[in-house]
Amino acid sequence: MSFDYWNRKYRRKGLIWGKAPTTGVKVFAEHLRARGKTRVLEVGCGYGRDSAYLAEKGCLVTGVDSSEAAVELAREIWKELPAVFIQGKGEALEFEDRSFEGVWSSNFLHLFRREKRGTIMEEMKRILDKGGLLGFSVASTRDPGYRRGEGEVLGPRTLVVEGKVMHFFDEEEVLDTMKGFNILEAKEVWEAEKHASGAIHRHVNWAVVGEKR
Repeated sequence: MSFDYWNRKYRRKGLIWGKAPTTGVKVFAEHLRARGKTRVLEVGCGYGRDSAYLAEKGCLVTGVDSSEAAVELAREIWKELPAVFIQGKGEALEFEDRSFEGVWSSNFLHLFRREKRGTIMEEMKRILDKGGLLGFSVASTRDPGYRRGEGEVLGPRTLVVEGKVMHFFDEEEVLDTMKGFNILEAKEVWEAEKHASGAIHRHVNWAVVGEKR
């Protein structure tokens, strides 16, 4: 999936999912608060609705996204908050090892094939300090979109849906992805997203938080 896909989408639709944060980031924020972690990176931040939520909760947030249009939106919408938005690739994060106390990624990892998902995960682990928290939200195999089985099949639990890759995680894969972490929470949550158009889409995601050993 090219960067142009998301640039076109953001420029055409703007705040696609509205300004409300995801359910997953609220789970992550509670664990950050309980452990006093404040230096946070969001990978695949889009136009920054989760980054903004974390900033409002007292975190110093950096958001990274490959889409120039998304970063431009984020900088304009959230300019009053302690959050910095930069353009960059999740598979090649331009930060030193152990730079952050927390790393969050929502609805991002499931947009790639297996090899690239692995590279992104390794990068997120690399820039996270020991004892830091990694959290992510990804599509579950219980999601209605997966149950319908729509789209071209690319591999196990991986489809092309409306022009983009969608991988759906089961519990075994979620736990395997978190190797090297003490899992603090891993649960399926309903996400009800009110789009800018007014339409409400409901999804089932895994919300996962782990502490780096």
